[in-house]
Amino acid sequence: MGPHSGKLGRIYGSIPRLPSESRSRLENIFMFMLYDAYDRVEFGNAALYSCLINDFGIIQNEGIIVCLSNGHELKVYFVPVLWLGENLALHQPMGLVESFSANFLLQVFKTPQNRLRFLTSDENVALRYEEN
Repeated sequence: MGPHSGKLGRIYGSIPRLPSESRSRLENIFMFMLYDAYDRVEFGNAALYSCLINDFGIIQNEGIIVCLSNGHELKVYFVPVLWLGENLALHQPMGLVESFSANFLLQVFKTPQNRLRFLTSDENVALRYEEN
């Protein structure tokens, strides 16, 4: 792709219920979406991610056919239940603060940035819970 190809966004997925020896194999990590980051700025999150959301609806409601090694076919339904990623990758599609100079850097912590810089363990970190 090269250094002049522009900034690309990528969304990958995997199936956490696979056996542990299969989970991290490249053949079981799927690229759901590859996009030019400037398109997100120009068209917005809703327009950019709508195709991905539609695809998730299809695999959840209609399922996909999986061909088994014994020649049989099986219809499988998927429900996306967990989103993982680094801060920016999660903040962009969810409409959260994208600046790393924000007061609260991480979506899981309720600890201000000026305190996080001096912590040496997670014992004194205020985590976000449903109540707060």
